[in-house]
Amino acid sequence: MKLPINKYRMPVNVEDWVNLQFSTEFLEKVRTMEDYSFMSVFIFEKPELTYEYANQVVSIFEQVGLYSHIVVFLIFMKFIAKEIL
Repeated sequence: MKLPINKYRMPVNVEDWVNLQFSTEFLEKVRTMEDYSFMSVFIFEKPELTYEYANQVVSIFEQVGLYSHIVVFLIFMKFIAKEIL
């Protein structure tokens, strides 16, 4: 039995997150909002608010010293700023 391979693979370490590049297919899917199953509809309806919430999570993580966990949020915020806002 073959296991299904994820179409969009998540990075597994900090270096991979920093160097993450979204595929053209993925970006087009996000821009056209064809399918909401991979991200919440709320992200697209209120992107400014989503960005602000992510920024608040980053601040909280910084306060408690979870610096490596911030990378994922920063990449997500970069994606929102570049592709949606």
